[in-house]
Amino acid sequence: QRGAVMGGLIYEGLAKNVERMAYWINEACSKGKKPDFILFNEFPLTGYSAGSRNEKLKFTIRIPGPETQRIGELAKACDTYVIFGSYATDPDWPGHILSLNPVIGRDGKIKATYWKSRNVLRLGDEIPTTTVENVRDRFRSKYGIEEEFPVLETEIGTLACVICYDLNFPETVRRLTLRGAEIILNPTGEVNGA
Repeated sequence: QRGAVMGGLIYEGLAKNVERMAYWINEACSKGKKPDFILFNEFPLTGYSAGSRNEKLKFTIRIPGPETQRIGELAKACDTYVIFGSYATDPDWPGHILSLNPVIGRDGKIKATYWKSRNVLRLGDEIPTTTVENVRDRFRSKYGIEEEFPVLETEIGTLACVICYDLNFPETVRRLTLRGAEIILNPTGEVNGA
């Protein structure tokens, strides 16, 4: 399904947005002190799209996929970590739209992929992305309970991601801290932060 969509304007938009990210990665890596990591917002590739699940499925990427490969090349060339969020699909979760945040390492490879823990629900504006909260039992049986609040050991410290609205839940941050998180990144779609 994605292949048919990718032949048109959506593919061109994703390719253009990857190159926008490339521009900012190159800017960050060529001016001043080289960064240890570059953190983008929640949806730099796909944007935040309104609409139904079927409409949003058109605006997803696969992780790994061509977009993460290109960004990985840039991360390796810069010798930095790159973190961003995206609407994504996964063959292990057919029909689901996931809000995922890959952490691409200095070697250009995906080191971790963080799932969004929860959405703002029950407030009249349902968000059709699947979160850990929506599929907790299946998530735990597939990945293990530790992956609900994952941390990533790096040479600059233990990283974790708290995606957008998840930062508003102190228990999420506490759990990551108890698991050893020293640097907690917050890719957000909010203009002023979550």
